[in-house]
Amino acid sequence: MKKSILFLSLSILVLTFSESYSQVDTLKSPTMKVILSDSTVYWGRITSSDAERIILSTKSGTEISIPKKQISEIYRAQDLPKEKKRTILLSKEEDISDDVVYVDRNAFKLFISPTAKPVKENEGFVSLNEILFPLAGFGIKNIVSVAGGIPLLPFEENPIYYLSAKVTFINNNILSVAAGYITANTSFSGSKPDLNLVHITATFGDDFNNFTSSINVDISSKSGDGNDVIIFGGQKQLSNQGKIIGEFWIPLNSHSFLRNSILMLGFRAYSKSFSGDACLGRIFSEHGAFIPWVSLSYNFNLYK
Repeated sequence: MKKSILFLSLSILVLTFSESYSQVDTLKSPTMKVILSDSTVYWGRITSSDAERIILSTKSGTEISIPKKQISEIYRAQDLPKEKKRTILLSKEEDISDDVVYVDRNAFKLFISPTAKPVKENEGFVSLNEILFPLAGFGIKNIVSVAGGIPLLPFEENPIYYLSAKVTFINNNILSVAAGYITANTSFSGSKPDLNLVHITATFGDDFNNFTSSINVDISSKSGDGNDVIIFGGQKQLSNQGKIIGEFWIPLNSHSFLRNSILMLGFRAYSKSFSGDACLGRIFSEHGAFIPWVSLSYNFNLYK
């Protein structure tokens, strides 16, 4: 039980233009979708532009000056495929009721376990989990994601730590597939890592709504005695700034199959740079109890 709780609390993973904006004067359609490099999304009409910036008039009447160098993608609303509109909770142009649609910059993870989505290129994050355990990571080329952390309270003799790396070799709005490695010391009884997981993870869907399945094999333990686990999870967007998340762990070792499975249900709220996760986890064992999980994250661009 103790090992399962530690395994739950400390096995954290965090886990070009469609149209050139240099031709923005030709894109003065009734409604435009403008995506910035930090994943912020604006809806509105382009009223003017020059070599440096565009002026976007939103539905609420606010005029926003956007430097072109900050723009990642730009679309005519009527050119968006039906599937893409659905992912942002829109079914037709007149349904647009918000000027800004925030993208979850932490879609690379559920609550604890990873999805196959990468940490985005040029992005980094820092998070504080369960108040005492900070984690930091970054993404390379929308392919490689790296993260690590140590607790705020030091344990000099038997330090607790966490390191992970993930390579996403398929990534689109239909299917993402990744392989990764996690090493950690989750025990107070020894300095050698007691967790060495290799995982293969598949995520079906986009950053808004998706389903994840993952096979995790503990390569440091004998067959049947390790922390092998299958993980299922999903994310469902409810609004422009929130989604519900579920995560289900099924241990595969011979002594605890299903009996020590873990279910986590909760939500994530997010804005341009900050997000917060809150959920309850339940370990299904003889003396299992509900365990709250809270995580706060800050996402940022590594360079301008």
